[in-house]
Amino acid sequence: ALANLQVESIHSQGELVDCGAHSLNIETLRNLISPFMDVTAQMMKKQSKVPPAILGAKELGLLGERLQDALSLLGNLGIPNTLGHLDLNPGNLIVLESRCLFLDWAEAYVGHPFFTFQYLLEHLRRMCGADSLSEEGVIAAYLAPWERVVSRNCVAEAMALAPLLAVFAYAVGAGAWMQPERLSDPKVAGYLRSLVRRMNREANKLSELRSPCLS
Repeated sequence: ALANLQVESIHSQGELVDCGAHSLNIETLRNLISPFMDVTAQMMKKQSKVPPAILGAKELGLLGERLQDALSLLGNLGIPNTLGHLDLNPGNLIVLESRCLFLDWAEAYVGHPFFTFQYLLEHLRRMCGADSLSEEGVIAAYLAPWERVVSRNCVAEAMALAPLLAVFAYAVGAGAWMQPERLSDPKVAGYLRSLVRRMNREANKLSELRSPCLS
């Protein structure tokens, strides 16, 4: 149902942005990497306790480069922007026999569709554990409509890039990182730092997956 909704929204991108959806296309995300990393560097310097790890300038610089590379690869796949949901969680779903209802569109965006699916997968993993049979079925069901729009190879490549880029889109989409008064809240700053550490882990995983292919 989520994939079908997104496919149907392909030709309504302008209308959705006019209605207040965040614009999170590839170019917008690319332009946000540098300022976001600058803010992140300042937040890391203000972290008072270790662990968790503090990422230094070199690590953040490398992460920024990997985000740029991943966005370039994603953009080259030709998967269209669609309606997305930055806060898709079980509380925002009503599942009926014949259809699903998606609620609370305050954090709607127009951008890559697979980011939204990554948020749904994350909640599924928390409920059922990673690599569950349920996850395989959900992934197959979601990707089936997309494989009628773009090639299976493009879909597979986008799924590999999505875990990293979905975290970045989530971190920059809500806009808290651009509000000094919110960053002064230790909980908000700590949460954003945790998202950056998650990005770093996902970027390292992606690099490890690709290294054998390049050797």
